[in-house]
Amino acid sequence: AGKSSLISGILRLVHRSCIYGKILIDDIDISRIALNHLRSHISVIPQQPILFSGTLRYNLDPFDHYTDEQCWTALEDVQLKKFVKGHSDGLLMSIAEWGKNLSMGQCQLVCTARAILKKSKILLIDEADEGYR
Repeated sequence: AGKSSLISGILRLVHRSCIYGKILIDDIDISRIALNHLRSHISVIPQQPILFSGTLRYNLDPFDHYTDEQCWTALEDVQLKKFVKGHSDGLLMSIAEWGKNLSMGQCQLVCTARAILKKSKILLIDEADEGYR
């Protein structure tokens, strides 16, 4: 209990005036870190996976920071490579908004692959295993 609240606090989704105390990461009070900088160094796998209408490649790497090879490696790491290779469009396969054309488990795995690509030192998982059941 309280995992979502903790994640909200770490990502500073709650205004500072609403909380008491501090959250420290590496002995640094996160309220003193620029919000964009803080969030850019954290990966989140939400309970409800977030996928956008577009290609799988875009959903893995929306800012085009990684090579196709790195994307394939991340897909292999989460056991999705075979599924994607079996699709005629591969990394360019279409993803419907919210991943409606994928299973919940596949959506979670895409989010996990995205987090693997980012290589953040902090990974927040909010009941991600629900989609794997």
